[in-house]
Amino acid sequence: MRGDAMRERSGSYRYGPVLVLTVTTIVFFIAAPGSDWAYVVSALLTSSTLLAAVWTSGASRRALVIALLVGGAAVLAALVSLASSRDASEAVVALAAGSLVAIAPVVIARAISRAPEVTIRTVLGALTVYLLIGLCFSFVYAVVGALDDDPFFRGTSSEDGADYVYFSFVTMATVGYGDLVAAEDVGRSMAVLEGILGQLYLVTVVAVAVSNLGRVRTQEPG
Repeated sequence: MRGDAMRERSGSYRYGPVLVLTVTTIVFFIAAPGSDWAYVVSALLTSSTLLAAVWTSGASRRALVIALLVGGAAVLAALVSLASSRDASEAVVALAAGSLVAIAPVVIARAISRAPEVTIRTVLGALTVYLLIGLCFSFVYAVVGALDDDPFFRGTSSEDGADYVYFSFVTMATVGYGDLVAAEDVGRSMAVLEGILGQLYLVTVVAVAVSNLGRVRTQEPG
């Protein structure tokens, strides 16, 4: 009976919409202009991603309330930061959005690790975590770039959110175009970490999930 209940509960883990929302967020960050209203929309998208992840993962009502409060605080921070300098606005929004995006993959990973059966929804959840990791690194780059007096990228006088997102996913995919290169040791170290983490995630978590698709996990007697 316990296994049946767990299997029924796992059916609510539909990560397709969360994956679509995550991709939409990434596309917006790359395509949106670097205007003030874009900061607010960015905070709204990342907050929605967190709420969707928590809801889809079957979290408790308390967790949903906390996610709603955290997301609302991020949007409020984006609105308040518009009155300050541009660099400060970018740092505040990037830090707030990055915190939300960092929480979402933890919530999803915890849920799919407890699912009694590996389904296509499990694979979609694993892919969503992969994209969120790349998005989270882009926010970290943005915070470093906003707080540092020197440009984050070599050979550029300025950068925006689109550059950080583009650089993050190119780095994680180890494409290596070379059009954007981190100038300082901190940025280089984070880029190396992201590249290694991204490849290890694909060849372990995603590969294992795909290879075990349709397999029911055995329940330990207890």
